[in-house]
Amino acid sequence: MTSNIAESLNNVNRLARWLPVISLLEFMRVTIQSWIHKHNEEADKTTSDLTKNMIFIYRKVLRCRVIPSTVDLHAVAEGAKKYILNLNTRMCSCGGFQHYDIPCGHAIAVLWYRKLHEADFYSAFYSLKNFKDAYAIPVEPIPCKSAWDIPSYISEPKMIPPCPKKISRKTQI
Repeated sequence: MTSNIAESLNNVNRLARWLPVISLLEFMRVTIQSWIHKHNEEADKTTSDLTKNMIFIYRKVLRCRVIPSTVDLHAVAEGAKKYILNLNTRMCSCGGFQHYDIPCGHAIAVLWYRKLHEADFYSAFYSLKNFKDAYAIPVEPIPCKSAWDIPSYISEPKMIPPCPKKISRKTQI
């Protein structure tokens, strides 16, 4: 959620930046093609409704103690710290629930305490369906250059000289 594809590509392409343009573009195409393949395989192996990256939050829950106040309002003690959580507004005083649009560890502790299904409180952005949809369009492999069918108007362009500029009298003065 904090980095974008451009930052990821810049990191991978550090060494490839010095290649000629065609080689650089081919390197980027192959990189993206392999990423899409890797993520499609990961999605096929996933058995839950949520992506693999969302499951790391569960470790934090084991250290939390829920202190209910109302049906929606709870205090969650984590060691010496206390956090206030409102399930109705989906807000936690730690800021994680509302910032990332996913239940923080405190929210999951409350959801388990209330015996609610945590997947109902995740944003649809983190669903397995959306993860699969994001990588559904493949990057097509390109055949060998000798197999390319390039039209003659592209392979043999006719160079036309530029039109001369007419100078007006006002610019001459």
